Amino acid sequence: MSNRFLVGSFILALTGVTAAVQYYCADIPDGDTKELLEIISTENAEREDLKEISQDELESGSTSQQQDLKNGESRGTDSIKTDDTEKKVEVSSSATDAAVRENADGGKSETAAGSVQETAETQQGDSAEKDSLTGAGNTGGSAGSQNTAADSRTGADPAGEYFKKAEEMEAAGRFTDAALLYMKATELNHPEAPNSLGILYLQGAGVEEDYTKARLLFEEALRRGSKEVYKSLGFIYKTGRGVPIDSDRALIYFMKPAQEGDAMSQNEIGTIYQSKSNDEAYRQAALWYEKAAEQDYDPALYNLALLYKEGKGVSRDPVRSVSLLRRAAEHGHAYAQHDLAAAYAAGEGVEKDMIQMYAWFTVAGHAIQASLDYRSMLGSLMTEEERARGEAAGEEYFGLYGSHE
Repeated sequence: MSNRFLVGSFILALTGVTAAVQYYCADIPDGDTKELLEIISTENAEREDLKEISQDELESGSTSQQQDLKNGESRGTDSIKTDDTEKKVEVSSSATDAAVRENADGGKSETAAGSVQETAETQQGDSAEKDSLTGAGNTGGSAGSQNTAADSRTGADPAGEYFKKAEEMEAAGRFTDAALLYMKATELNHPEAPNSLGILYLQGAGVEEDYTKARLLFEEALRRGSKEVYKSLGFIYKTGRGVPIDSDRALIYFMKPAQEGDAMSQNEIGTIYQSKSNDEAYRQAALWYEKAAEQDYDPALYNLALLYKEGKGVSRDPVRSVSLLRRAAEHGHAYAQHDLAAAYAAGEGVEKDMIQMYAWFTVAGHAIQASLDYRSMLGSLMTEEERARGEAAGEEYFGLYGSHE
């Protein structure tokens, strides 16, 4: 373990998450972010192949389109998607409501973000650069200050309007338009815009995938006081997107939103502890999964169910495991549905019931091919009538609960 992490952990224990993150970020060169924001400004001005959004459209919008758009809540862990080849690992990670586990087919990973304000509040740019992106974006300097002053007189919030419109474009799947609007909001010093733009760079949605730009934008959002960027930074350090994998540093970033009750971050902390594979780490994982499970967060329900099934960090309790699996299964969690079917097949934590086994494998099979394979294998031991009843029950369950993995 590095001396830097030990010092950071000591700061965390004494003064809290914000000071620890500031310590970690103290060595981030401002020049890197300035250079990135200059690049973004150039891209915004020169990409003639991208559709322009007129000021009239920004101000008025389309009423019918806005009614069809999502409300934009909870943009963080759930908007980040990975392009990894699907594989099942032992924990369910919130980086697109992923539920994944070893020895089956599929899985995803997700995440988004949290806040530190002091640097952006204390630094001021040169007033001669008031119209440049670097002056506004790098330090929150004179350009941003003058914009804010003008806004307070008129009641207008151009940066906020660009950001809101960008969220609408992203919700509608118009990622190129969203990227341009996030760039404009970033130029105008919006605190959350760099994080949202960074997520698009992380995904390669509307812009070319670029992990380095994503990281620099996340760091800029952190300096501006973003409330969402902690999860984005936790995600990249956990998964190694544009940075070396550093689970300890990821843990510090996730801790802030987790302590404020964010279920996704609580689950992510659980997965980090569980990956350490020792008794105390399993106990910590169970504690954090429990916090998220209390909020009915599906990946945490599933992960906690596995710990109770295996007796890791908690006393082995197959009945409790099945109860948790059922809650997640009824929310549409495909791997919970798969494991619930397996529990019915084995009679572990629940009375053995081949019709229920067939039914839940049928539901899970809409998302997991392995579920259909198990259903076929075990269904060969059933009568034709039993299989028909199981399939009918499965389709009924699918209508009620769906399957979203």
